[in-house]
Formats: sequence, C-alpha cells, structure tokens
Amino acid sequence: MRAGSKVEEMDSRVVSTSTRAVASGCGLATLFLTLVFAMDLTARAIDSRGVDSAVAIGILGSVVVGVRLAWLVQSEDFSFAICGAYLFTYVWMFLAPLAQLAFGLSPIGYTVTTERYFAAQIVSIVGLAAFEFGWASGRRSRVRGAMREVSMRRLRITTAATLLLVPVALMYAGGPAILSTSRAKFSIAVFGNGGSLATGAIVNAVLLVLPFATAFLWLVIRRTQRLTVSDRGLMTAVLIMNCVVNNPIVQSRFWVATVYLALLAALLGSVNFARFAVPVSLAFLVIVFPFSDVFRHEGGDKTLKIQDPIFQLAAKGDFDAFPQLTAAQALVERQGASNGRQLLSAAFFFVPRSAWAGKSVDTGTLLGEDNQLGNTNLSAPLWAEGYIDFGIPGVIAYLFLLGLALRRVDRRAASRHLGPAFSVLLGVYCFVLLRGSLLQSMGITVALMLVVVFCVRRVDADVTGELDFRKES
Repeated sequence: MRAGSKVEEMDSRVVSTSTRAVASGCGLATLFLTLVFAMDLTARAIDSRGVDSAVAIGILGSVVVGVRLAWLVQSEDFSFAICGAYLFTYVWMFLAPLAQLAFGLSPIGYTVTTERYFAAQIVSIVGLAAFEFGWASGRRSRVRGAMREVSMRRLRITTAATLLLVPVALMYAGGPAILSTSRAKFSIAVFGNGGSLATGAIVNAVLLVLPFATAFLWLVIRRTQRLTVSDRGLMTAVLIMNCVVNNPIVQSRFWVATVYLALLAALLGSVNFARFAVPVSLAFLVIVFPFSDVFRHEGGDKTLKIQDPIFQLAAKGDFDAFPQLTAAQALVERQGASNGRQLLSAAFFFVPRSAWAGKSVDTGTLLGEDNQLGNTNLSAPLWAEGYIDFGIPGVIAYLFLLGLALRRVDRRAASRHLGPAFSVLLGVYCFVLLRGSLLQSMGITVALMLVVVFCVRRVDADVTGELDFRKES
C-alpha cells in the first residue's frame, strides 16, 4: 500500500508539474501577443496624432486588459469562459478602436471625435469592471446541486427530434441547395421565405443549434458512458448533419468558431487544450480572422490579398463594435434612453411584428438607420444595448448579470468531464452575446439553453468552492 501510494503521489506531482508548465507557457504567450499588438498600435497612434486623451486611454486599456487576460490564462482558477469574454473585449473594444484611432478610419463610416472616443472607452471600462464584479459574485455564491452530467435517455430523445426537425426546417428554407450558396442567400431563404422574421428566427435556431448541441453532448457523454452501436450511429449522424448545416460558407464566422472550437474541446476534454486555445484564438482573431471572408460572398474579387492585419482592424466592418457604442451614446444624447424597449423586443423575439406593431428592430439596425447607413447589418455590443436601454446603469446591470450568470453556469457544469468542454462553449459563445445584437442572437441562445437544460441532469452535491477539473491535465 505504501509503494502504491508513493507511485500515485509521484504521478500526481508529474501531472501537476506538466499542468503548471502548460499554464505558464500559455500565459506568457498570451502576454507576449497582447503587448506586441498593443505596442505596435501605440507607436502608430503616437506617430499619426501624438498623445492626447483618446490615445492615452486607448493604450492604457489595451495593456491592462491584455495583462489581465494573460493572468487569467495561467491562474489555477482558470476558466475559458471568462477568457472568451476578455478575448472579445481586448480585440473589439480596445485594440480595434486604437487601430481606428491610429489610422484615422472608421469601419462603418462614423466620425468619432477625441471626446467621444474617450467617453466611449470610459463606458467600456465601466462595463468590464461590472462584468468582473459579477464574475466574482458568482464565485462567492453558494450553488446547491452543482454537479451535472448528461442524461443518455434524454440525449437520445433530443437526437431523434433533431434528425426529424432539421430536415423539415431545411425544406421550409428552400431545400439542401441553400447550404452551398452564400451567407446572404442563406439568410434570405431562412428569414425572407414568406414568413415573419420571428418564424425565421425559430427556423434558424432549429437549423443551427440542434445539430451542434446534440453533437456536442454526444462527444461529452462518450467520455463517461459506454455507447452502444445504435448510439454511435446517432452520434455519427448528428456530427455529419452539423458539418453540413454549420459550414463556414453560409454561417457567421463567429458561430462557426463557436461550434467547432466547442466540439474540439468536447472531443479532447482537457483543460490544457482550453488554455492553449487562448493564445491561438488571440493570434487568429487579429491576424487571420479579417481575411477569412474572402470566399463567403458571391461576386466580387475572390483573390486573397495579404495586407497589414493591424490595418484591417481599422478598415473592416467586422470590427464595428466600438463605433456602434459611440453611435449609441450619440442617439441617447439626442433622444434619451429607451427604458428597456430593446431588451423587451429581444426577450419576446418570437412574437411577430404583425401581432406587435411597436416591436423594435435589432439595435445594430436601429443605429445604422439612425446614421442613414446603406448597410444596416451591423453589430451592437452589449455595452451599446445597455446604454440605449438605461444609460450607464444599463451598461453596469447588463455586464454584471452576464458575468454572474457565466460564473454560475460554469460552476454548475464543473466536473471531471463536463467542466473543460462547457467552459470552452461558454467562452466562445460569449462572442455572440457580447457582439450582439441581442435580438439577433436571442433565438439561438434560447434554443441552446433549452437543449442543454433538458439533456443535462443534476447530480446532488453542495459546492461552495471551485472544483478540481481545472487542475487536471
């Protein structure tokens, strides 16, 4: 027994050492990337316009958020859920705005003054602080029945429903041919097929969420339960269906990234993979992502032209989150806050406008129309959603609640096999929620929640601290 205990203790030390080495390496890689990107833009911004309040707060925000992200990656309390939120915040709310300042460009045509830029960055910082407080509050709260596991019986039922409903939804949208067209044609087929936008949102949620969620849960459950031949057939069927429906030609790059990074995390089930994914995702978002839409649209020049990726942060419409926040501030200054109208419209996304004449358009479209832009297919970050609804208190409330909910769900999913995969799923899905608009993402959010809540059952436990899956290799 003593010899066996010593061997187990040595194995535990080796695993712990390996985990700490991976954590330190990923943290240092993240720190290196964030500081390199921030310092590069610092030199460009100072060279183009000198040092003013906008440049100063842009540099400070980029460095602080980058250092915080690196710290989160190497910490023993690591969770990809909060890292995903920080990845979005670093790139879209601090790095891209600094690039737009350095090059004097706006990706969607808004003119942002120094004063407006400074004010919007203050709002970004306040919202991030509220998110951090919500995350910390979620840790302190007592969560009963925190352990979760996937129910095989419920997953089989959901898989059968998926294999039935997805083909029906696909035929409603025009048949399988739409999956090989373009994102624009797919959206027209789903949302403009003679039905209401609310119906389109439901059809879209069925098509996108059901194959992904069931495939994700099958990959998770295979690590803890023995699958029969029929179970493996069901898993294979939904995996193939997911690859066909959630393909990068017709789906949003944010959604595609969410789907396949989460599936990979479920397949590997390792916290080390989740850590490694942070610096890799950061490099991808800044260097590769701006060029990843070359072959996704019909017509135009499909030649891949390699340009300065930092310049793309200022020029590409993908990075419109911060300009949209400044537009929200300007709208509220002129018209006042909507007192929750945007939130209410998002919450009741399934109600058609024929039955609700006063239902608002999504916030991105609202801001685009307010500024008379030709293209109103724009994002609206959660900061802008909160600001339009209730001003600064809305920003604080929305970001606080997101941090609180994210931490509580992350803890409820915590176990040896569920934890890392669900943590990655939460982190990458944060991109969808933080980028917005809420109304556009609500159908997918509700569908994903329903599938997970139905298929994941509670295992009685009483959790007051962090569980140990984050310390595994």
